[in-house]
Amino acid sequence: MFRGIRAKLSAFGADTRGVVFYLAVLLLVPLVMLIGVAMDVGQLLTVKKQLWGAIDAAALDIGATPGISQADARAQAQSFIGANFSTQYPNAALSSLIVIAPQAQSTANCPANTVCITASATVNTAFVKLFGAQYNVLSTTVSTQVAVPQQSYCMLTLDPAGWSQYGGPAAGLELVGGPTLTMNGCGIAVNATGSQALMVDSGASLTSPSATIVGQLADPWADGRVQITNLKQNQSPVADPYSSVQIPASSGSCLTNTYSYAATQQTLQPGRYCNGLWIQNDANVLLSPGIYYIESGQFSVAGGASISGSGVTIVLTTGDGGNTYATLSITNGTNLILSAPTSGQTAGILFFGDRNAPSSNINYISGFTYINWTGVIYLPTQKLSYASSGTVTGCQQAIAWDIKDALTNLTFDGTCTGTGMNTLSASSPILIK
Repeated sequence: MFRGIRAKLSAFGADTRGVVFYLAVLLLVPLVMLIGVAMDVGQLLTVKKQLWGAIDAAALDIGATPGISQADARAQAQSFIGANFSTQYPNAALSSLIVIAPQAQSTANCPANTVCITASATVNTAFVKLFGAQYNVLSTTVSTQVAVPQQSYCMLTLDPAGWSQYGGPAAGLELVGGPTLTMNGCGIAVNATGSQALMVDSGASLTSPSATIVGQLADPWADGRVQITNLKQNQSPVADPYSSVQIPASSGSCLTNTYSYAATQQTLQPGRYCNGLWIQNDANVLLSPGIYYIESGQFSVAGGASISGSGVTIVLTTGDGGNTYATLSITNGTNLILSAPTSGQTAGILFFGDRNAPSSNINYISGFTYINWTGVIYLPTQKLSYASSGTVTGCQQAIAWDIKDALTNLTFDGTCTGTGMNTLSASSPILIK
């Protein structure tokens, strides 16, 4: 009897049927947990990658926005994160955001002239939280830095084809007839293509710390009259830094538009000047601060007249339904001393040419004794021609479809601060971290 019992026990011990099932059941729980943990961690890594991409894009956009404030930089970053991160991951949440706009001086957390962003996010877990309440969420932190180029420009031509006013080759910027163009602390940007995009003719001279040209420099005489420290040719076009600026619409009735023969200074008020504003015949005119709408005709200074004013924006536009657009005409002035507003909707803008004006329009600064202007001459669809033996100085930018200079001694100063003008840069922000 015992022998039979022993045999049955031995047979039972040797029977391995069902062991695999029990082992599988035992291993299933940790396997499911491992898969769950992998899913949670994988989602965290995906969220981290998406957040990183969002702050990279935000930093590049902030770096391309000249003079952006700290508050606007943060708002811009939040907008990018909202559009490229938050809406795609409803179970993730931004927990902190630090945005540092470009500053002149380095700090402990951010180099000079750099956009620095650090962002943290949390992700709700589905499986890891089973290990304890402290694992209900996982967190990740990412950071980025974008270097903002500091090479600035005071003169920009936008026409890719160029212009030939004097019968020579088409150029975006052409110096002919012996002018001297001096760029102090800022450079030149020419968007014209071709081998003579920037043309320096016989007798002319150019001194500039930098120049960026889509085409090439033409200096056929090469006798040392062209001094450009940092010359870059065959470059990408430079963006218009005022392309988003919109001028408020004019209102009110037409004001008197002709001033001449004044023994004492006459004071003008901002508003609508229908069919032009004509300052001539030894008039001495003071422009009060504000926006002057020149509707058709010309903003004309002639006959030995003088003008002055600060906080002034002169809009060259149309008053006849678009048949004609006002132009700038300085044909025989004496002293012209003007400055643009330093804040507000037209900050930094001295002359604003209507974007609907035809490229056939030519704005002439062709007769004067002395000009000192602070602000931008902005003629994005029109030509600008200097032709005088006078002198032009000031904290000035000139942005036009094309620019020609004959005889005039031009000095542009890019070292001024507090003018309200936008920064004009030829290079794009660079992602460095």
